[in-house]
Amino acid sequence: MIPALIHGTDPVGLSEVGLMTSPVHVLDLSIVLPALALSESSLLRKKTLGYLLTPLLLGFSALMSLAIGGMIAMYLDGLPVALGVAGGMSCHFRSQSSTVS
Repeated sequence: MIPALIHGTDPVGLSEVGLMTSPVHVLDLSIVLPALALSESSLLRKKTLGYLLTPLLLGFSALMSLAIGGMIAMYLDGLPVALGVAGGMSCHFRSQSSTVS
């Protein structure tokens, strides 16, 4: 996504979806990222919401990391996978997991 912004082009794989934006990016930026931020701030303030959301989001992040690891393994086996997406998502979820925990 970053190289596409720098060069002023569409992100790789966007033409395959046939939409103006990637649904994965929309869901990440509109639901997952705010939920992680809300969980983090609630947990730091020792609110009930933080104690409820944090285990769910850490579980989600762990499962997402496994899925991304599977994509990387598929890539290493020579199967077609968007490795840039897998690497970017891996960095994103690892940083969010360490922030929340």
